[in-house]
Formats: sequence, structure tokens, C-alpha cells
Amino acid sequence: MPRPYAVIGLTLFAVSAVLYNASGTAVIVAFAIFAALFAVSLIVRTLREGRVFPVALASAAIACVILIVNNEFFFYPQLKTAGETHDITAVITSDVKSEYGNYYYEGRLRSSDGEKRSAKVRFAFSSMPEINPYDEVSGSFTFYALGSTAQSVADRYKTENRFLGAYPDNNEYTVKANESKIKPVGYYIVSFRSWVKSTVMRMLPNDYGALCLALLTGDRSELSPSAYASLTGSGVTHIICISGLHLSVWTSAVLFVLRKLKVREKLAAGITAPAVVLIMAAAGMTFSVVRAGIMMLIYLASIILSRRRDPLNSLGIAITVIAVFNPFAMGAVSLRLSVLATLGIILYTEYCAAAVSEFISSHKRIAALKQPLQLLIISAFAMGFCLPVTTDVYGTVNFAVFPSNLLVVWAGETCMILSVIGLAVAGIIPSVINIPGLVAGALAKYILKVTDFISGLGFLNVRIDSSSAKLMMALVFLFCTLAALYAYSGKKVLPQVPVILSGLVVFCVMFSAITAYNETRISVMDTGNGTAVLVSDKGTNVLFGCGGDTFDGAYTVSQCLEDAGGKIDAVVIPSASPAVSAYFYDICARYPVGSFYVDGTVSMIGVNTDGTDVYDAPAGEKGTIAFEPLSSENNSGYVITASNAKITLLFNPGAGEITGGALDSDLLITRMSLPKKAEFPNLVYTVIQADNERGYALQDEMASSGANAVATAENGTVLIRARKGRMNLERI
Repeated sequence: MPRPYAVIGLTLFAVSAVLYNASGTAVIVAFAIFAALFAVSLIVRTLREGRVFPVALASAAIACVILIVNNEFFFYPQLKTAGETHDITAVITSDVKSEYGNYYYEGRLRSSDGEKRSAKVRFAFSSMPEINPYDEVSGSFTFYALGSTAQSVADRYKTENRFLGAYPDNNEYTVKANESKIKPVGYYIVSFRSWVKSTVMRMLPNDYGALCLALLTGDRSELSPSAYASLTGSGVTHIICISGLHLSVWTSAVLFVLRKLKVREKLAAGITAPAVVLIMAAAGMTFSVVRAGIMMLIYLASIILSRRRDPLNSLGIAITVIAVFNPFAMGAVSLRLSVLATLGIILYTEYCAAAVSEFISSHKRIAALKQPLQLLIISAFAMGFCLPVTTDVYGTVNFAVFPSNLLVVWAGETCMILSVIGLAVAGIIPSVINIPGLVAGALAKYILKVTDFISGLGFLNVRIDSSSAKLMMALVFLFCTLAALYAYSGKKVLPQVPVILSGLVVFCVMFSAITAYNETRISVMDTGNGTAVLVSDKGTNVLFGCGGDTFDGAYTVSQCLEDAGGKIDAVVIPSASPAVSAYFYDICARYPVGSFYVDGTVSMIGVNTDGTDVYDAPAGEKGTIAFEPLSSENNSGYVITASNAKITLLFNPGAGEITGGALDSDLLITRMSLPKKAEFPNLVYTVIQADNERGYALQDEMASSGANAVATAENGTVLIRARKGRMNLERI
């Protein structure tokens, strides 16, 4: 059977990616189905002799077994301890990270209540502790489930095999410094990353240094939200995610130097292999790094062993290694994108590149553009294979990747190399003028300016709704399946197949883009006892309220803003109450705001910038979104009118009767208590922003009166999509 490792690895990847977050019962059922189909494939002669189906089905069954073992022995047992308090001892394995006023460390448990216990834990402190990497922390800590208020956060931590967070009771704990002369390898890796970070940021402050740091180590923590939004919006975040691009550059550089020194090829490959492992460790062993690193090590091994390299088998081996050690990793968006993009590039290189190159070379008018055209085609293949993930997770298809790759990738590679040289100069002779560092900074400035411009071309980033995305993926999957069966039958696949497939995808994307542009999105954020609502309509985003009392409330607001393109056209804050403005300064400092509509008690110091309009008047209009204060006794709120929805938003419901235009609303959003004596004849949904206990009580109260009510209640942000008089509600 040709390429068995590719079949095994890609099957493990597909099955684990689909089932990683499924219930234990669903995984067991899937195992039974795959096992039965495997038995059938052994009985049917044509299937058995081809070997592909038995191997794929056996791999699928093994993927289910691995998931069952990890669920039953690691995931579920750890979640059961959430909410419990234990006397623990743990080793801190990272530097501190500060987010929204809290301080976080990654660590590993050594013992709990005197018994040995090993588990990854994220430690949270309300004040800055004096802790260094690989110090020991002891005390009474309360565990909590990571991402309990946001499924996307829970999924991200689960893919890392990190399920629990912990905070010290009464902020009391003891720290035992690691004074051993021989420290763990991880200590030196963390120290090296810390030295690189401090040296680069000292050499090039602000976003220019932050970008160089991200290119070197994948650490994006110093990038400002606006800079990261530019990179995301232009579709080139892959240049700051250490992956195949970076490892290829460094491996090629090391091999080039060794060859210039007349080192024999096999010896050069043997010397380069430890350098690859070192780069993987310095980059933090992220999923994309591990995938690319394993493939690079296989390539070097093929040189040493004089074997022919097969990239597709190498990809399969890399996936298999990751899936065996951490099957939950297949749920990571970064790994999914990395695998699918790599698969697209490999298939293009193997089956299409020669024909494309010959076609371009045979036409004199375009022969001079051979390199940029090939880069565009590679980008198209990578983006096309990533569509199942990008459409499902981000709800967009970003065509900005094409101009961005042409204009930015070469600069990113050059900037990365010069940053290393500049880092060496800064470390050895810090007093000298660091010319490589300055040139790297100039290239970083170029990258950020170009990506900022391209990300501003909103028409390149096409939003598609979930139903259209699913339809598109179903059609593409059906078409690819038919083409594969046609090829498997021994017949030659017609050259028109990729053209038809591309046309099908483009048609679905354009159709979905039109429908998505014409819908109104209302994100009612889960921030506890507070109000934060984002209304998006025809490219305009207006944020109403920015309050709450959850520790990750500001993060929740940030995530919704990122999903809306990372820009705010207007912020409406009618009160300085924490329930309305708790995260006001933090969010407004992170994101550019077109206009502020604020109460006089909300200070604008440190928020208002040149070119930003500030209005004391509470009513306003932005794009197709109009808002005016609610005319009602003792009820603080707004009536919001968008293209497809009329919304009554109550910041502080009182006892007075609601009258006027508010009664015609399709959607009622309220907090803490429900309005009295109010009748909404056209109401489709009522969404209640409140904590768990209060939220569910209000939800039940509304439901008893026949209303279609739902509460955030620490159970996730509620997203309402409205289009042409219809509303769909979902949790995100």
C-alpha cells in the first residue's frame, strides 16, 4: 500500500478533530462503528486487497480508543475536582503573564493533600507574586475549570492537556526558591526565552520589537491589539507562528553554513538535527512547531540514511506522534490550520507545480511573473484546504492573504534573519550601533504599515454565515468524494475538476458574503452582572455598555470585538456604574474607537485620542445603527434600530412602565430584573445578562409567562443573527 503513514496520520487527525470534544458515549459509539466497518473491510476481498480501507478504519478505531483513555483517566477525573480546595505543592514552569489585572503562571502539581499527583495547572494571583520559573509553591488552593464561562477558552486549554486553574485561599501561600546548582532543562529554556524577549524589546521598543520577537519565538504577548489585528486582518499571522516557514529558513541557513565549511552532507544533517530541536524548544513546543519540527527531523534523517523523502508520509508520521501523545491537540485551531495548509502545499507541489511551471514558462507575457504567480497559487491551495476551519471558527474567507503574502512574506523572512544577527550583536557588544537590529526594525515597520493598509480593505475579508459555510463544505466534500471515487476506479480525473471545484467554492463564498453582509449581529456578552452588547450591521460596530463582575469579562468583550474585525465605530456608556463601565478603560485603550457617547461622570482621561469624537448627548447614529434613550420612568436604557432588528436594551430596569417605540422591539435585553407592566407584541427573544443563580431564576420567570427567554448566566455569550424579519439565536 502506498504511503501508509499518510493514511494512518490523516485518519487519526480527522477522527480526533471531529470527536475530541464529543461526549464519552459518542466516542464509544464511534469506536463500535469503526470496528464493525473494519471487520467488514477484512471480509470484502476488494477492500482487503487494496489495504487502504482496513488501515484507515483501524486507525479510526485506534483514535477512538486513545480519546476514551484520555477522557476517562485524565479529563473527567480532573474536572471533578473543580470547586474543591486542597493543600498542594506545585512547581512553576513559566514566566508570569499579566491579563486584566491578574497574574498567571503555568505549573505542574507534585502533590495534593499529601499524596502524589501530577497535572498541569494554571495558577492565578490577584497581586504580583515573587515567583521565578521552577520555584516551588505550596498552600491551600481552590481549583476551577478553565474556560468555564467561554467554550472557546475551555477548548483552547483542553487541547494543551490543561484542564484546571487554581487560586490561593486568602492570597496566602509559600514559595520555595529553586537553589539547586543543576536545574531542569526547562529552566534554561524559559530563561533563554526571557533573555531573548528583554534583549529584543530593549533593542527595538514598541510594536517593531514586538513583531521581531514574534518572528523569532512566536511570542505575541508584546504586540499591541491594533498591530495584531492588522496581521490577522491581512491574513499573515502565519509569519509569527513558528512553523515550517521558520524551520525551513533556519535549517537551510545552518546547512548552507556547514556546506560552505566543507562539512559532509550526512554529518551536516546530523549537526543540524539538534539545532532543530533547540529551535522547537525555544519556540515553546507549540503544535505547529512540533508538527514542522518532526517533519524537518524526518527530512534530515532521510539525508543521513540515504532514503528518499516523502513529505506526505512525513506529515502523517508527525500527526501520528502528536495524536498518540495528546489526541486533544487535534482540536487546536492552530494545528488544524497547520496540517491542512501543509497538506494543500504538498499536494500542489507533487501533482500540480510542474504543470503550472511549464504553463507559465511557455507564455512569454507572464513568464516574467513566474515567482509571484506561483506564490499566489500556493497561497490559494493553502487557503482552500483551510476553508473547513476558517469558515467554521472565524466565519470568514480572507482574500487579503494573496496581496499580503506577495508583499510581506519576503520581508518577514529577512526581518527574522536580521533580528537574530541583531540579537547576537546586542548580546555580545551592546554598546555598538546595532545596524542589523535597525534594519530589522525598518522591515518590521514596513510589515506593520502594509498589513495595516491591507486589513483596512474590508471587502477582502468576506464574512459568511454558519449555515452557508456548512452548505459550502458539504458541497465541496461531496464533489471531492466523487472525484476520488472516479480516480480510484482507475479513470483519469479530468483537468476541469479543480476548475469546477474552485468555481463552486467561489460561488458559495460570494453568495454567503452577500447574505452575511445584510444580516444584523447582536452579541450579548457573558460578563456576569453587567451589560456589554455589541451590535454589528453592514460593517458598523457599536458597543453598548462595557460592564460586568467576572474576572475574565474584559477578555470576553475583547473576543467579541476580535470576531467583529477588531474595530469599534462607537461606544455608548450611559453611566459610571461598574455594571455598565467596569471594563471601559481597558477595552478603549486596546481598540481604536470612532466616537464616544458617555455620561459626564465617565472620565475620558487616557481614553480620548486625536480624531475621536466625544458626545455628551446620549442619542446618536452610526452607519445603519441608530440609538436613542429609552423614554420610560425609572428605566435606564436605549432603543436601538438596525437594518434587521429593533432592540430594547435595559441597563437598569426599574418599576416604571415602558411605553413608546420600545414596545415594537423584536429583541429585549435586560439585566438583574425584568420590566413590569410591559407588553412587547413583536418580541422574538428576551436575553438576560446576569450571573448564574439570578439569570436562571429570571429565565424561568419569563418562560412561565410564555416568553422565549435565555440567560447568559455564566454559560456563554449569546449571539443573535437577524435578517429579513427572522432571528436565530446561538451560544458562542
